[in-house]
Amino acid sequence: MFIISRLWRGLKLAGLILMMIFQPAFADSLNDYTAGVQAARNNKHDEAVRLFTQAIESGKLDEYHLVRAYTRRGHEYLVGKDDPDKALDDYNAALNLNPQYAEAYFERAGAYAKKNRVKEALADANKAVDLEPGIEKYRMMLDLIRKMQP
Repeated sequence: MFIISRLWRGLKLAGLILMMIFQPAFADSLNDYTAGVQAARNNKHDEAVRLFTQAIESGKLDEYHLVRAYTRRGHEYLVGKDDPDKALDDYNAALNLNPQYAEAYFERAGAYAKKNRVKEALADANKAVDLEPGIEKYRMMLDLIRKMQP
């Protein structure tokens, strides 16, 4: 299984390199996305939102990166800008593109919890755990939300 996983990652990387060579617009969008990730890591929330927005609005990201850009921008809205409504919009956009992306359910659970919408938060936390049962932070979120129930 480990060999297959490494092979798959290698093929994805090779595909990205080829796309960047033959589709420069994709490379620019991917650069915005990558710079957004770095800005988020440095707690530069406004810059991260701006860069993720540029990447999203370019229309050049592949689905994999588009889903992650929406999810990461949603995180910046939620944590960096304390705007759970905008965060929910982005998580919903990510899940419309890929309803199997556990991280978006995890993040959306946090946004629902922040708005005290415990029922929706619990459903999303459960979904994240169902999709990726080995991720500890998903189980921790589920436990926290369970404690919020009346």
